[in-house]
Amino acid sequence: MRPEFIYKNNLMRFDLSDQMSESEKDSVAYYRSSYLQYVSDSAFLDEYMNNFIDHLLSAGFDVYAQEYLDSFMMVGPPAYIVNVAQLQMEESRDTSDYTLGSWIYRNDFYNSTALSMNTLRLNSWFEVTELNADSGKVRKLFFASSIARDAVKSGLSIVPQTGEFRYQYAIDTLKLNDVYELARQSGKTYGAYLIDYFMNDYIRVQMPNGILPQHYMHYDPGLHHIRDSHGEGFREIEPDE
Repeated sequence: MRPEFIYKNNLMRFDLSDQMSESEKDSVAYYRSSYLQYVSDSAFLDEYMNNFIDHLLSAGFDVYAQEYLDSFMMVGPPAYIVNVAQLQMEESRDTSDYTLGSWIYRNDFYNSTALSMNTLRLNSWFEVTELNADSGKVRKLFFASSIARDAVKSGLSIVPQTGEFRYQYAIDTLKLNDVYELARQSGKTYGAYLIDYFMNDYIRVQMPNGILPQHYMHYDPGLHHIRDSHGEGFREIEPDE
């Protein structure tokens, strides 16, 4: 199931009057945003959900859209209802460290506006409910986050007269098409995270009593390869978190 809309929040609140209410500040900040106000919720959600579902299908899962819920309810176990409960998009300006060899160059929003970085963060919440489980319905909540930001093209050049190295950079500004690419990549990535959850939960159930798996594994359906996830994947959250 997909959300009906995306919550959008522009975190840059400069020059907003303290006399404004929070809702007024939200509204003014939204219409001052460089990206949020131009993102089509329906187009973004289409890209997100289509890639999410396509990745599950490519791994061999049967996926039923919400309008086929009656048919789905007749499916035998294991069966899961996956609800993309909420999407939140935040726009901000970030600072970052860039490393080139042994040289570290830091951009600072307050001191070097030429290197301030446009950043969009996409936060996603998922509800995964297992049907026909031994103990009835088993519901899990998960969170994941991804970002898109300006790119920095950089390199070292040599000054012929002195032989000194000079660090050069150019900012490739985030574009609206990059925002929709964030939807595509996030949908695909979170489809992979869901597969990993199913796989690791199966491994956990199959382990001998009192023994837990030592690693959380990741499955690559393209390479048909299983490896350590190295910390990548959904973060499980408590219902009241």
